[in-house]
Amino acid sequence: MMHRFRTVVNCAIGLAMTLSVAPGFVRAASVDPLTPANAEVLVQVRVPAVLKSKFVDKHARSQIDSFLQEKTQLTALFQELRFDPLQDAESLTVALMDVKVGRVGGAAAGGLPNLPAGEVGATFAILRGRFDLEQIHTVLGRVARDNPDTIHISRHQGKRIYETKQDEKTSYVAFLDARTLVAGDKRELVTAAIDQGSSKAELRGSMKTIVSKIGKDCPAWAAFVIPAQAKKNLQAPAIAAIQGVTVELHPTDDLAVDLRIHTTNRQMAMRLQGAVAQARAMGMAMANQQPNIGPALTELLSRIRVRVQNQTVQVRLVITSELLDKLQQAASGN
Repeated sequence: MMHRFRTVVNCAIGLAMTLSVAPGFVRAASVDPLTPANAEVLVQVRVPAVLKSKFVDKHARSQIDSFLQEKTQLTALFQELRFDPLQDAESLTVALMDVKVGRVGGAAAGGLPNLPAGEVGATFAILRGRFDLEQIHTVLGRVARDNPDTIHISRHQGKRIYETKQDEKTSYVAFLDARTLVAGDKRELVTAAIDQGSSKAELRGSMKTIVSKIGKDCPAWAAFVIPAQAKKNLQAPAIAAIQGVTVELHPTDDLAVDLRIHTTNRQMAMRLQGAVAQARAMGMAMANQQPNIGPALTELLSRIRVRVQNQTVQVRLVITSELLDKLQQAASGN
């Protein structure tokens, strides 16, 4: 039971990373008010909008169902908690803080010099949905009594905080109300969310700027900024000019992907546009050498559109359902 509970926590934090533009562009994405102000990487998913799209229903729903069927212990725990992740989850937000990026080389990088490497100082997740708190607290209370060395319950402002330990890693989980779960790898992140209540934390600096440019109706998006210390460590003019990067995913009948590289000046944006176009050309040349999957990859890469608007590099790719079918068939050798 303890292992299954820990798996639920990991799934909540990891789900957003695996749920990878509408023609009209509407500014100002709605950021969850509990998002830490110092987030340096931010991922947000509106779960029903993604799961109900025709593209995901055709190409991913069966895999999701199969995954849950195979994870019998996880499914049993969900049932015991009276929580259906495909029906009860509404939105998931994951924030990373204190991200440190530097360079490694030599043997540590397999003999390749000057490769970027990094580590994450803190992770925080917010899951909005429908929770049967009475049932959840009853089940988790029993788990804590049966596994006192691996799960501990404490309280803050009257809220239960579930502390779990596995593989020398500790997670903290709390239900703020019947619609809000928060989880983090530091207790102070969870207690701060409890203290914050319904008030809203304001994003800081470049993160606030780039998130304001994400369409508010986007069902799944990610944003990350490059910390000043990372820019100093990497010592690359192109990196120094980047405020941050945003990715928007719009699954409908097809999947539209909009990647934006936000820079501080148009000249660097033009240089980055050229680098992206060159990488696309190289990819197409390599794809042409692949007899099976090559034609489908070439078609995929040919769909990439790159342009510069003001100081932003915009990269757009629309993956049609038919093209994904081709890619899957070619990859399987059929």
